[in-house]
Amino acid sequence: MSGKVALLDSNIIIYISKGELDFLPLFEGYDQIYISIITYMEVLGYHFHNLNEKKKVNDFLSIFNMIWLDEHIVEEVILIRENTRIKLPDAIIAASYESN
Repeated sequence: MSGKVALLDSNIIIYISKGELDFLPLFEGYDQIYISIITYMEVLGYHFHNLNEKKKVNDFLSIFNMIWLDEHIVEEVILIRENTRIKLPDAIIAASYESN
């Protein structure tokens, strides 16, 4: 990752999709915006009211760069979990940012 980078968490995406946060002012000035595969799974695992809402969120997610799990991220997750009490999904997201 280079330049000013944002890594979005699930809550941010859900708030944006519900219209509770305005995306453009929030991320103006960022060169790249990423989501972890964990965030992708968490968001699409959310209980949607209907298929149209789920499609809208899925389309929104497709605009972001995806960070996939790899061996380096797995090693970072292990280090984070050894030193903190952070939950596994949050450790994976944190490691995703650190490794890229």
